[in-house]
Amino acid sequence: MAGLMYKNFLLYRVELIVIGVMQLFISTTVLLTGIAEIGSPEGTLLLYGCMFLIIGYMESGLFAPDEKQFARNFLIAAPTGAAGHVRSKYLFLLLVNLGVLICCFLTDTVVFALTGDENTMTGVMLVLLFAIGLIMDALSLPFIIYFGTNYGLNAKASALGVLLLLALLYALFGDISYFLSNDFMTALKKLFEDSNVLLMLGLLPYAGGLLYWLSCKLSEVLLRKGAENYE
Repeated sequence: MAGLMYKNFLLYRVELIVIGVMQLFISTTVLLTGIAEIGSPEGTLLLYGCMFLIIGYMESGLFAPDEKQFARNFLIAAPTGAAGHVRSKYLFLLLVNLGVLICCFLTDTVVFALTGDENTMTGVMLVLLFAIGLIMDALSLPFIIYFGTNYGLNAKASALGVLLLLALLYALFGDISYFLSNDFMTALKKLFEDSNVLLMLGLLPYAGGLLYWLSCKLSEVLLRKGAENYE
């Protein structure tokens, strides 16, 4: 597994540099706007959400090189087998997402330490962004494994489109009085007072982790079956 993780690091090194630069830019932006007291929690969450979205749409660099026939045959025939190959990909992406989560938490902590304003802490919402990122990966990675990177990324775009459509439908027909009568964070706090909503959001990180694990197991099975779908 260590060898596979090192290979993943080499394959993904350019993307890691881009993610690192973007994280530095976003953390610096949050830090400066927080100190200047011109930032907002919703703006911070939007920036953090962009980080997880960037990770999700840079997965092709981790999978595309292994879609060639000789590379795939070698990985399947290796002692770790197809299962080890797939697990290393899932573990690597999980570590990347955790790294971004930790960086965002540290940014919030530094802003809070410098300003003393607890409203700068995104806390629970940041964990929910992380969970949503895992769910999006869990839905798209089996498509990448089976059909290849192009179809997998299309599946992720479709899933994101469905989520945006659901949000739009709720905005049109649901109860949004919370958000119309209060600022964003106050509205979220009131929304969290609903026991059903609180239960659903509380279960979301566990659901994301479980779905990610099940997705990994499914991808282990699909790797061999999807061989003919690669160029």
